[in-house]
Amino acid sequence: MKIDDPDQPLLAETIDHHSLFRLDGNSYVVLGAGGGIGEHVSRTIVALGGRVLCVDVNGDGVDAVAGSLGMPSAVAGVAPEERIGIAPAGATPRF
Repeated sequence: MKIDDPDQPLLAETIDHHSLFRLDGNSYVVLGAGGGIGEHVSRTIVALGGRVLCVDVNGDGVDAVAGSLGMPSAVAGVAPEERIGIAPAGATPRF
C-alpha cells in the first residue's frame, strides 16, 4: 500500500484489508511455545503466513506444537538473561 500524502486519511474502500495484517515472509522466535500463550502466539503467526521457531523447556510440548504447525522447534530454557542468546543461535540455521 502506497501512501501519497500522510496528512490525508485513506478511504476505507482503498485499503486491502485482507493483507493488512499478513506476516508472509517474516520469521519469529516464540519463547514458551510448548503451550499456553506461546502456543497461541505461534499458531496465530503461522495462520497469518509467518514462520516460527518454537522454543520451550518442555521438549514434548514444543515438539508437538511445532510438528502440528510444520515448523521447527528447539528445547531451551532462556529464563536467565545470560542464556537468551540460545534462541537466536538456534534460529539461524533453521530459517
